[in-house]
Amino acid sequence: MIIQPIVEGHAEVEAVPVLVRRLRDTAQAFPLEVNPPIRRHRHEFFDEALVHKAVRLAIKQDCHALLLIVDGADQPALSAVFDLRAAYRKCRSFRHLVKVFGELAAAAGTAPQVDWPPSDWLETDAG
Repeated sequence: MIIQPIVEGHAEVEAVPVLVRRLRDTAQAFPLEVNPPIRRHRHEFFDEALVHKAVRLAIKQDCHALLLIVDGADQPALSAVFDLRAAYRKCRSFRHLVKVFGELAAAAGTAPQVDWPPSDWLETDAG
């Protein structure tokens, strides 16, 4: 299965494939691949006609799923090093991304080969 990201910033062009590959590797869903992102300006994500145009372009890229990401913060290197476990525990939008990633993997017949999300992401720290 090939995922085609559509992103809004220069930083996301670099960061999103790294993040998706980290999720894939953690899930051991190795048949999943990610195309280079298609970059669009932020305002284009809020215009239905322009979103449809971007989706039509993405479909031409030999993909099986689309991932649209709009983020106001530019953090190009963060996706390669940030703590997935901590993000899962503290960020509802990241938990949603992880859930959707698992659903995409399952729909493609490449369900995560480990518990998804990983059980250690769900554990609370003893304190």
